[in-house]
Amino acid sequence: MANHRPPKHTQFKKGISGNPGGRPKGALNISTVMQRALKETIVVVEEGKKKTISKMEAAVKRLVDKAIAGDMSAFRVLSDLSRILEDSPERATSADLELADQKLLESLLSRFAQPEKSGDFAIG
Repeated sequence: MANHRPPKHTQFKKGISGNPGGRPKGALNISTVMQRALKETIVVVEEGKKKTISKMEAAVKRLVDKAIAGDMSAFRVLSDLSRILEDSPERATSADLELADQKLLESLLSRFAQPEKSGDFAIG
């Protein structure tokens, strides 16, 4: 059976970081990038009127519309998110909310992503 470890003299020494410089200053983590993207605004047309809303609001509206239309994946994500927020909003931890957000985003990205043809975005 082959040894899958590098030679001892090239392995990291105990107590010494393999990344001594750490994350470069100014580099963003995925959470920050996601929060910024979801706070961006877009123009939507609702009932024939243009409105400016956040991308998060647009995503939630689309999720609800898909769930109402019978998309079971959207319904499950909406149900999970609703349960977390309704069961105990004062006890919901940021980790619970992040998990719900992650589920929501994963579902939206994998199922509802459609290229926009113009700057306007129709809801409903």
